[in-house]
Amino acid sequence: LDSAVAAASSNPCSGGGPLKKSKNGSVTVLLLGSDYRRKPYIGERTDTVIALNIAKDGRVSMAAIPRDTTHIPLAGGGTSGTRRINALSG
Repeated sequence: LDSAVAAASSNPCSGGGPLKKSKNGSVTVLLLGSDYRRKPYIGERTDTVIALNIAKDGRVSMAAIPRDTTHIPLAGGGTSGTRRINALSG
């Protein structure tokens, strides 16, 4: 697990800082995949959302979230309503 965390942390696409282990020694990563289309939707859209957890013992578990999922709980309370998960932004 330590070598996987070190390798991922050195990846320039890993975001703003090193990966951190949780109190139980696992690492959780959000994987996002996107596509690009010129017409009729111009720009990139998130089309894959996967939550990945690597346990301290090296076991891996993943959960895929369908891109059309709605009514996602929001950190500030409430839900996303009819907005799909792939249309939400930070």
